Amino acid sequence: MDKTYKWNIEEINTIEKFEMLKTEWNSIVESNQSYGVYLTFEFMMLWWKLFVKPDKKLCLLVIKKDDEIIGIAPFMIVHEKFLWMPTTKIEFISMAQYADSPASFTASLDILIKEHHEEVIHNIISYLVQQVQGWHYIRLNPIPTNSATLNLLKKTASTYNYKFMNHEAFSSLDIELPETWENYSASLSKNFRKYLKSNERKLQQLGSLNYKLITSHDELLQIFPLIKEIEKRSWKWNVGVSINSITYNDFYKRFADVGGKLGWIQLWILQLDDKYIAYDYNILFKQTLINLKGSYDDAYNCYSPGQLLFAKEVQNCLTNGIRDINMLWGETVAKERWKPVAKVYNEVFIFKNSVYSRILYFLFFPLSLYSIRRNYMDLKNRLFRKFKIRLKNSEYTRADQVVNNINY
Repeated sequence: MDKTYKWNIEEINTIEKFEMLKTEWNSIVESNQSYGVYLTFEFMMLWWKLFVKPDKKLCLLVIKKDDEIIGIAPFMIVHEKFLWMPTTKIEFISMAQYADSPASFTASLDILIKEHHEEVIHNIISYLVQQVQGWHYIRLNPIPTNSATLNLLKKTASTYNYKFMNHEAFSSLDIELPETWENYSASLSKNFRKYLKSNERKLQQLGSLNYKLITSHDELLQIFPLIKEIEKRSWKWNVGVSINSITYNDFYKRFADVGGKLGWIQLWILQLDDKYIAYDYNILFKQTLINLKGSYDDAYNCYSPGQLLFAKEVQNCLTNGIRDINMLWGETVAKERWKPVAKVYNEVFIFKNSVYSRILYFLFFPLSLYSIRRNYMDLKNRLFRKFKIRLKNSEYTRADQVVNNINY
């Protein structure tokens, strides 16, 4: 006879109680290989401390089976306006306004579940319906397309006759490495291999070339300011999204501090004589290397310093038994040369069965205003940057440009 479990859900609304979850939280992350660094307590807590605002409220749901924590829904309640309409939505902590936004920090999120996946999802949605008041819809991204959460959310939403939408948020590029550099190199195009060797030789003719890997916490903090100096000489500084973007709120430097203490950070630097000309800021977690941020001195663009640095990172991975490299989203020629595999991540919407929520659903999808607004906001940010108007909520505005900002 099957045992009947006692289920209980605790709602966490304060940062003090959030901090008390650290041990159980990371225990669940470690229990499932698919749960990455973005779901760790450290990542989530740092994001919350840096980006909490009056329009955001903690709504962590802790699911217990017979008093044992077996699931955590890392939710927050967000108040905003869609067009002229005030809305209240439930999202994952650390989500950006749009999944593929340059202001997004997270490449993979999910509900943390140790066991009894279906029962946990059912209990979470039931709790939101019965105990959490005032929300109009749930928006969750980016969830791996192979996560059991997707179908279970759809199944549970249907029991309440709620509108459910599931669509692709973006594709993330992964390199699945063989056992040796020789085998991997042979899979790359002959012209690309020649291109790398030729550019390295040309750079060596200009001076002494040095590839540096920095993992020490103290050294990371000492050398991190050099990243900004490289960015200043890169194309990103004036026309792209710099690591110094005001929307990042210094997150990457602060995470280098937090993650460096845990041995997660790998900072690669390419040095020509005494000049630093390229960097890659990577995270190593569960034997997966995440190519988080990188840039290079535009004066050396013709030598492809970023590609040369990445080649050394791949070789180092193979030497140390690392078989997976995540290049994140954005399908570019530079990335495609390394023969990555695209992995799909989804975005889920669940609209309550109310008149107001159904109006929102109609505006978002049948009228396509959700995607239209996304495109409009990106166009607006680009145009304002072109005319040197600095918006405080634009990823194109650097932190050093905050003087005379216009807050829209």
